[in-house]
Amino acid sequence: METKNLKEKIQALISENDKHYKEVIKPAWDFLYKKQAEIKELEAIERLQNHPHLLHSYLVYKSISRGNYQPEIAEQINFYGSANGQEKLLEAINSDIERFEKDKVEKNQLSNEQPTNEQLLIMLGERIAIGEIKKQRCDEDDGYVALFIGNEEDNCYYPKDYEIIMSLEDGTIEPNRVKEFLDKHELNQEKEVKHE
Repeated sequence: METKNLKEKIQALISENDKHYKEVIKPAWDFLYKKQAEIKELEAIERLQNHPHLLHSYLVYKSISRGNYQPEIAEQINFYGSANGQEKLLEAINSDIERFEKDKVEKNQLSNEQPTNEQLLIMLGERIAIGEIKKQRCDEDDGYVALFIGNEEDNCYYPKDYEIIMSLEDGTIEPNRVKEFLDKHELNQEKEVKHE
């Protein structure tokens, strides 16, 4: 492998991971550390029990900042106007965390993207190297024409004990589990459409 190719490959991986860091990891960390800081601020204020006006001032500030510095919204949030304002703030922080967790699950479900062809070949090569996927044994003239998952018998031209096999010539896979499922549930048959 040439130095230039390896350098480009490494740079592509760095760029991909850097993009993931900037778009996914850093915003999540920033959000979580911000929430942790809010809790620490509240704990610090709680320790100053002899100064209830500090807690009141802090709750006013949190109402204003959570209300995006708009008085109407701050009055609706109103952490400072009741005896349980501190509890309301904790519930709001907990609600933020729950929404964050829900969004994270939804994003993970949406981001189940298909790997690229290059990624597929790399994964295939790794699995062949460790023996999870095996190559069909055959004559030198024929070359390897199939990959399979299953037990490998010595001197076996065509594997007999396999879970699944794929021909590299045409991409056919045996057994065709999708076809088996559709046949089993009678979903593969075209239904007659009656026209009146």
